[in-house]
Amino acid sequence: QLNSIGSIGNEAIMADEMLYRDYVYDTYLSLSDEFPAADTVFDERYEDGLQAAMYESSGSNAQLLYNVGYIKTWLRNNCSYSLSAGDLPFGKDFVTNFITETKKGSCSHFASSAVLLLRYKGIPARYVEGYIIKPGDFTSTKNPGETDTVEVTDARGHAWVEIYIDGYGWYPLEVTSGYGNIRTDKVTEAETEPQMTS
Repeated sequence: QLNSIGSIGNEAIMADEMLYRDYVYDTYLSLSDEFPAADTVFDERYEDGLQAAMYESSGSNAQLLYNVGYIKTWLRNNCSYSLSAGDLPFGKDFVTNFITETKKGSCSHFASSAVLLLRYKGIPARYVEGYIIKPGDFTSTKNPGETDTVEVTDARGHAWVEIYIDGYGWYPLEVTSGYGNIRTDKVTEAETEPQMTS
């Protein structure tokens, strides 16, 4: 879907979007001065894959697509979903501890990590919390005009990421292993080679 995003056609809206874009880039690229977890994620495989992706594609979103795919794949292949990740040791950074030490955590770990990794690569990103409601939660046999109700409890709470795409706006990304039939257990070393898809 990211590959098919086009720009806004209306000139007045484009002018407003340019003003908002300045705000987004000033706000949603901020990082602390030190981010050691980036060295763990963006190794030589990242550089090799980026060069290949840029060589194979001339599209304007090629680098964005590669970075998003790489980060999602790295998190999926190297970290596992768990609601019992343990307490954060005193003085440790939440994201760095997740990426370099425990490699297991909840949706807040995955989303927080992805936001900082995306920002590190120059992609405006923000952390979002809300609730998950899936199509299967609704009754499939409804007549026109009938409504359906779904009970939304705290157990439906979830965190995800939104990235900002110039000329389009905020685009949601699911980065948590364990959602959408993604495996939740730790993978073996042989399975950790990233495979990028657009």
